Amino acid sequence: MNEYALYKGEKFITCGTVKQISRELGITEQTVRFYGTKTSKNRYPNGRVLVKIGEVDDE
Repeated sequence: MNEYALYKGEKFITCGTVKQISRELGITEQTVRFYGTKTSKNRYPNGRVLVKIGEVDDE
């Protein structure tokens, strides 16, 4: 499972899996994934950005 960090501009918001971030912020998983797309970065250059930081083992 992948782990991500979510930023708004330079400010750190939270980190976790897409599911964890969506629950914490009260938004859909689809919206969280959108923050990691090139389209999102182009439309909202100072908006939220999703960055993959690694993989978590679920053993």
